[in-house]
Amino acid sequence: MPLLRPDVLIAGEGTSIVWLSRPLVDDGASAVVASPDAAWEARLEQHWDLGRVQAACAAHDERTLPEGWPPGHTLNGDDRFRHAITLADRERAKRAAAAIAASLNTGALGEPRPHYDVSCVTGGSWFPGWIVTVLPAAAGKANAAEWVREKLAYPASRAVWAGDSDNDISMMSTPMSGIVVGNANAELLEAVRQHDEAQGKGENEHLGTVYKASAHNAAGVLEGLEYCGFSGSDSLSSGLTGRLELLGGGSGGGFL
Repeated sequence: MPLLRPDVLIAGEGTSIVWLSRPLVDDGASAVVASPDAAWEARLEQHWDLGRVQAACAAHDERTLPEGWPPGHTLNGDDRFRHAITLADRERAKRAAAAIAASLNTGALGEPRPHYDVSCVTGGSWFPGWIVTVLPAAAGKANAAEWVREKLAYPASRAVWAGDSDNDISMMSTPMSGIVVGNANAELLEAVRQHDEAQGKGENEHLGTVYKASAHNAAGVLEGLEYCGFSGSDSLSSGLTGRLELLGGGSGGGFL
């Protein structure tokens, strides 16, 4: 089956939404026009100050990077609404995240101003340390996914997310069903356990259920899609006659 072209990409941990337009007759070779979502960017700009974020993070950055990376290289490229630092130790990373969040989300008079989201996640298999990331509070994978889903007028029952790491945990706060692949990290699996336990007690019934696949990577996503009912005449294997759009992505997640 040919590789499907997405209609929209969610990138930068939910800070970037880009819509892709195609010619009326898609010959597979014509250029795709990428258009950033201007309304989404305007929403993120409201309380975002990158210079302030960089200053709050600087003292905590240990610049722990994968072996072989060029000197001076960081995890930050030309991201407008994201800044990340790296630390070697989990406890130091968690303390740094808490200190940065307290600094950024407190006003000049000590009043709470919750405009920034600060997360602390493992670097995974490609990076032996921990990553502390600052985003606008309005951003993030879950918020971006819900923005796109609502813009496309897709019901939650026709949207599925998939992930493998702890930076996908926020997706469990949405009404969409989820797929956690077999090689997901321990932090995500623990979050799924807590999510399932709460739903088993009758809590959070408005949130989507999460399927834990046994297969790894893309095979796990396909396994989960079949479990979620996207199989047979309404499946990827039948050529997607029932038009499912790949909306999001990243190094371990995305949603359909």
